[in-house]
Amino acid sequence: MKSIQSFGKLINGCRVLICFALVLLTLGTSIEQTYACSVVQGYIHPSITERANAAEFVFEGTAETSASITLENRFSTVVFTVHRWFKGSGPLMVSVTGFGGGGSCLSSIPYGKAIIFANGDPSAGYLSLNYLGVYDAAIPAYPPDVAEVVEAIGVEPILPEATKSTPPKMGIRVEQVGITGFMLVVVFAEVLLWLLLNAFQKRGLILRLAHRIGICALALLVLSTMGLVLYLLFYPRFQALDCLPNCVSADLHGANLGNADLRGVSFHGANLWRVNLRRADLRGVDLGASVLSEADLRHSNLAGADLDSAWLRGTDLRGANLIGANLNLADLNEAIIDDTTQLESRWHLIWQVANHGAVNQMLNKADLRGANLSDADLAKVDLSGANLDGANLRQANLSGADLSGASLQGAYIWRANLSKANLSGANLGGANLNLSDLSGANLNGVNLAQASLKKVEIDGETRLDAKWYLVWEIVNRDMTVQDLSGTDLSGANLSEIDLSEIDLNEAFLYETNLNGTNLRETNLSRADLRKANLSAAFLQGCNLQEANLEGADLRQAHLRGCDPISCNMHGANLRDANLEGIQFNNFDIVDLQAADLRGANLRRVDLRNFQVDETTRFDDKWQLVMELIHKPEVGRDLRSVDLSWANLFQVDLHEANLGKADLTRVNLEEADLSRVNLSESILHGANLRAANLSHADLRGADLRWADLNRAILDGVKVDETTRLDNKWLLLWEITNAPLAGRDLSGVDLSWVNLGEVDLSGVNLSGADLSYTYIFGADLSRANLSEANLSEIEWRKVDLHGANLQQAKLGGAFLVGSDLRGTNLYESLLFDIYLGETEYDNSTIWPVDIDPIKVDAIEK
Repeated sequence: MKSIQSFGKLINGCRVLICFALVLLTLGTSIEQTYACSVVQGYIHPSITERANAAEFVFEGTAETSASITLENRFSTVVFTVHRWFKGSGPLMVSVTGFGGGGSCLSSIPYGKAIIFANGDPSAGYLSLNYLGVYDAAIPAYPPDVAEVVEAIGVEPILPEATKSTPPKMGIRVEQVGITGFMLVVVFAEVLLWLLLNAFQKRGLILRLAHRIGICALALLVLSTMGLVLYLLFYPRFQALDCLPNCVSADLHGANLGNADLRGVSFHGANLWRVNLRRADLRGVDLGASVLSEADLRHSNLAGADLDSAWLRGTDLRGANLIGANLNLADLNEAIIDDTTQLESRWHLIWQVANHGAVNQMLNKADLRGANLSDADLAKVDLSGANLDGANLRQANLSGADLSGASLQGAYIWRANLSKANLSGANLGGANLNLSDLSGANLNGVNLAQASLKKVEIDGETRLDAKWYLVWEIVNRDMTVQDLSGTDLSGANLSEIDLSEIDLNEAFLYETNLNGTNLRETNLSRADLRKANLSAAFLQGCNLQEANLEGADLRQAHLRGCDPISCNMHGANLRDANLEGIQFNNFDIVDLQAADLRGANLRRVDLRNFQVDETTRFDDKWQLVMELIHKPEVGRDLRSVDLSWANLFQVDLHEANLGKADLTRVNLEEADLSRVNLSESILHGANLRAANLSHADLRGADLRWADLNRAILDGVKVDETTRLDNKWLLLWEITNAPLAGRDLSGVDLSWVNLGEVDLSGVNLSGADLSYTYIFGADLSRANLSEANLSEIEWRKVDLHGANLQQAKLGGAFLVGSDLRGTNLYESLLFDIYLGETEYDNSTIWPVDIDPIKVDAIEK
């Protein structure tokens, strides 16, 4: 009987252990697993404007609960409390289906306030997500994104209807079904063992055997259950820490990191929604821009942590140490703190204002730098002399507030109500006031340098200094025909507006923000643009003659086709700017000393006009171009260099080695390329007009579409691998091979250089030789009847006995040539010059030409 009693005690003990294990197992079933979705490389998400236009309904809301959860899709339906409808209208609560886990490429459940793009029937309390791409149907409600949605839809948001839709009933997770079945099996086994034990006690059956079997079965059952529980409890913790030490932008929501030492880990931008960080060591940790909404940070050590722009809505900070922490722009609304929270007085005051308003608070001259007071009600509050630099006052109510002498530099005051507020003498430098209401406000003496005033509302009672009123007009009204020459717009924010074709001659634009501004064909001659921000500005065709751009920011600016004659760009930042094809007059100088041109597009730019010094920075390619222009060297080794699109006008490269060089579209007009090795080089589309290529090596070179007008090809080496257009191949043959008696009738040899070639007796009847340059060539007895010889420049050419009957010689220049015995019958000789040209009594002239009158000399 004692053995039976001991066996019963063992059964009862195991029963307790099993129940405890089942409780832990049930708790463990709520742990989620991580999935991954691979997005195609180069995929570009649709813009927020595109999403807003495509969806039937757009609203801002907060996720409350989830329903219809499956193992495959995870959360598919979420119940939202709607804060406002951007597009359409509906009830206060609505359920939205279509959310998914990471492996589904669907939007995950949003944390905090979110913007939802959906379709369906909100009156029935049911919507489905509207996708245009992956992950794009639900996004956090960041102020800039909210502003873009409002602007895209074009109407003011409306509040939800008072009635509530019925939230859907919570579904049962597949995991819970499996665990429930497992629990039933365990309970059934326990009951069966209890019945067997009672039967053994009553009937006295083989107790020893039953005792041993029972112990083994229960021990196995307990160990299996505990192993499963431990696996489910600890697996998600290890999974959450897989990103260590770099957890930037990681999705760790709901993870258990209590008591963890996380020093040195970066959680910047991470999703830490509802994470357990109780008693965690987070000293000095980067939590900037992270989402810590509803996280448990009780008694955690956040001394010196970076919480810049972090979301702390509903975060439990009781007992936490935040001494030295950076809470700049952190959202402290609804954050939970108590007397045990160690928080500096400045942030404690900001928390008080964010959560309890300004009632009973002395805020004049208060230090509210970097405060996140979005949506705060500060109407008629005395904030005179307060420091609100960099504060977030998005949609704050500041109507009638006293902000005289306050500092609001760089503050985000988007869509705020500042009607009838006193801002006299305030510093709003760099503040974003877009869409704010300033009707009736006093802005006398206010500093609005670099402040954004787009769509700011003012009225006849708004007091604003003349300069800033003009800036407001420029930003918010059509200025395409206004004359702004000589005006003072220094320090103004004129970014991303249209100022094309405006006259800003001699305007004072010192430190003016013209980022992304359209300045196409704008007159900026003699304008003072020192230290102006012209990054990404469109300056095509603008007039910059004698403009002062010293120290200006021209990064990514488009300067193609502008006129920068005598422009001062000393110390300017031209990184990645487009200067392609800027044209200069011969003596125009652009001061680029100490300027930064790294990454700039200098295609076809004549760098001879650049005044540079040792501090001017170029990419290696353009630095080499500068050296070739200003420091020429005979026989320089330039094999395989990239000089494509460079402007090397009149450069001296004779005897240089340019084998296999990339000279695509290079400008080598009038360049000295004599005896240069250009074998296997790429001269595709190159400008070689009037270039001296005598005795150059062009074997294997690619000269397709190259311009060889008037180029000297004497002694040039070519072979069967040289790619040369037919016209220039013929010119090479004429220049380098004997042509006696060859028929070249009707060929195109316009604009070519035929210096000292032997074309005696060649048939060139009907050929086009217009604009041809020939010096000392032999064309005696050649047939040039009906040839086009207009605008030719022939010096000391032997035309003895040549046939020029009916040839076109309008505008010809035949200095010192030999026309003895030449047949010019019926040729067109108008506007010609025959100075020092010889003829004799056998020369046949057109009937209307007197050779003496055209300065010919009879021999």
